[in-house]
Amino acid sequence: MLVVGLGRTGGALCDFLLDYGARVKVSEEKTLKEHDQAVRDWQKKGIQFETGGHKKESFLEAELIVLSPGVSWLPELEAAQGRGIPIVSEIELAYSFLRGHIVGITGTNGKSTTATLTHKILKDAGLPAFLAGNIGTPLISFVENSRDDMIISM
Repeated sequence: MLVVGLGRTGGALCDFLLDYGARVKVSEEKTLKEHDQAVRDWQKKGIQFETGGHKKESFLEAELIVLSPGVSWLPELEAAQGRGIPIVSEIELAYSFLRGHIVGITGTNGKSTTATLTHKILKDAGLPAFLAGNIGTPLISFVENSRDDMIISM
């Protein structure tokens, strides 16, 4: 599996995929220096890294490509898609394993405010509510401990 983007969500994806026994490679535009210790720890666990840019070969060799939020559509993704390689977002991958309910907020403006307000209303009502996504914990991080009664605002 190829994880594209190593920020907070990319890191959560690495942990999740390792727990499921996947062979993982990460493609990251930034240099290793920005993620130094975490990268060394993951490398010890068998994750391969390419940093400082993306290589087309990595995308074409992948069985599945998982995009971190904020990753723009890349020419390498276009080439992989042309070869029929599945490309999913972190949210899409998490959703396929997650138990519980998701309240997804979409649109151009006000998503963070609306998701936060929704989370607060649910919590104040005594419901098992959590905040995930760009302003909270990556959704993939909830999979292992998810329950049927859980409500995640994002």
